[in-house]
Amino acid sequence: MNEHRGDLEVPQLRRFRVDGLFHTAYHKIEFSTESPVTLIAGPNGVGKTHILRLIKAMLAGDLATISEINFDSTEVEFGDGTHLIVERVIQGDNGLMLRVEAKGPKGGQIGQAELPDPSSMDDLPLPFRRLPDGRFLDVRTGRIHNADYMRRRYGVPSRYVPPFVMEAVPWLARLLEGRQTIFIDTKRLDTPPQAGASESANANVPASRIDEYIEQVRIQVNEARRASLLESQSADQSFASRVLQGARTTVRKDELKRRYDEIAERNAELYRNGLSSNSVAVQFPASGVNPTERRVLAVFLEDWEKKIAPLLPVNEKLKTLRRIINEKFIGKTLELDKSGGLSFKTDDGEDIPVRFLSSGEQHILALFTMLLFSASRDSVVLIDEPEISLHAAWKHAFLNDITDVARIADLQVIMATHSSGIINGQWDLVQELGLQR
Repeated sequence: MNEHRGDLEVPQLRRFRVDGLFHTAYHKIEFSTESPVTLIAGPNGVGKTHILRLIKAMLAGDLATISEINFDSTEVEFGDGTHLIVERVIQGDNGLMLRVEAKGPKGGQIGQAELPDPSSMDDLPLPFRRLPDGRFLDVRTGRIHNADYMRRRYGVPSRYVPPFVMEAVPWLARLLEGRQTIFIDTKRLDTPPQAGASESANANVPASRIDEYIEQVRIQVNEARRASLLESQSADQSFASRVLQGARTTVRKDELKRRYDEIAERNAELYRNGLSSNSVAVQFPASGVNPTERRVLAVFLEDWEKKIAPLLPVNEKLKTLRRIINEKFIGKTLELDKSGGLSFKTDDGEDIPVRFLSSGEQHILALFTMLLFSASRDSVVLIDEPEISLHAAWKHAFLNDITDVARIADLQVIMATHSSGIINGQWDLVQELGLQR
């Protein structure tokens, strides 16, 4: 979804505005174009969390969440110059109505619709109550159910589910198609979100989210390994014919040695990260090589390059994850096991199960593993007050870490914070908010 203009990558979101937030605040935010990360800072009470919730709800067409937040009007401008505007209109005895409008880059109207407030609809079966995250609380048992379960089990209509707006307004569905958001609040990521009750067994939520994120690492590693093996098998089958086809090709030794050194270094890094079984596939001849040998080596290097190419994207993610984790965790090292999963070892080589990590370590592992291996490319990631779950020493590195991850995974990150430790002197990335009447 990112737009490209030459070497400049335009972010998913360019600007955000909200007027009359709880009748007191008027905010405008310009998202960074120099970095994939924008920080929203300000004192308690200016509405940082509600801004993140509004952005997520607007990108998802989540009518119910939008209606729950008290504001007059709000607007997002996307990277391609289109605008999405939502107004909350009180209609006397008829209650709340949402007026939704989209405009093109030059101001032309894409569409307009007036949508009812879902909270005014009385067909939600008792004794259920809709939670702010879109799930449903059974007030009798304390169990929490997701929207799919409620639709199947109790016939709850689709207007209670965020896609309602998509179904009702086709032009809005087209505008929002493919725009993914991830909201990370101050709750830890290592266990399913809690609301004072256990998750319903029907919600299909794993006992530990870290298990889910680590499984994604294993899946992507093994997919890359399979793709590498297929490239190798294909190259082996045609090796002889390609050598003969290049029988009259002139290959310079210095160019051949340069290519060998580059590919060998990439392969060595793959080996260090556990993705390649061999540190070096073949040694470059120390003595002179004749023209025939150079032609054979040229085909070999071409095949070697193709073989490791599928492993490079996942290697960049693993390298970044290992750097972040190994710089912070004391007395333990993150490694990739033979099955493609993540494991930890002590300095003495003993295995450490993930469940034995501290809660803070589990949180940081879950956060960065999820963003690198589970988040869809081009997602907008909204993080509310990350400092709450971070050790003081980790706060200073967090902005640099999340920036590296955002660049590798192609994410736009918007963080709300009032921690100078998180900002760490990078005030050029900060949009500072205050109460404006």
